[in-house]
Amino acid sequence: MVKKSVKKLVSGLKQPEFPMNTFEVFMNSRLLELLVVKRDHEKRWGINRLIELVDSEFRIKVWRQAERVFDASRSGDEVRLDRAVTGMIKAYGALEAWAIEHGVSEMPDIVAVDRKSTRLNSSHLKLSRMPSSA
Repeated sequence: MVKKSVKKLVSGLKQPEFPMNTFEVFMNSRLLELLVVKRDHEKRWGINRLIELVDSEFRIKVWRQAERVFDASRSGDEVRLDRAVTGMIKAYGALEAWAIEHGVSEMPDIVAVDRKSTRLNSSHLKLSRMPSSA
């Protein structure tokens, strides 16, 4: 539940409206920084891959930190939010350090499929279709 809330919070980032609310500007800036770290992490290790591999105690710590980010974003307290985001960035670093220590391989690069090679060509059997008026 917390993971969905944080995801919704981070994905809902937008340019601040005028007049600017200073906390919203600060929050969007810090959450954008967190989003960049999260995307880099997912690109390197896969989406939710490492969190599924670590033990329950480690997983709970990461999820509690994500909950702190969510709670701090609702509190309006810049210091609290700053600490929570910094802690979440460290949590991603700890996950990566764990993966390296335990020999977890990074995700391979995904190569785009050439669409031309998937098209039917003359070597494929042609299926006849009934006329639409039948």
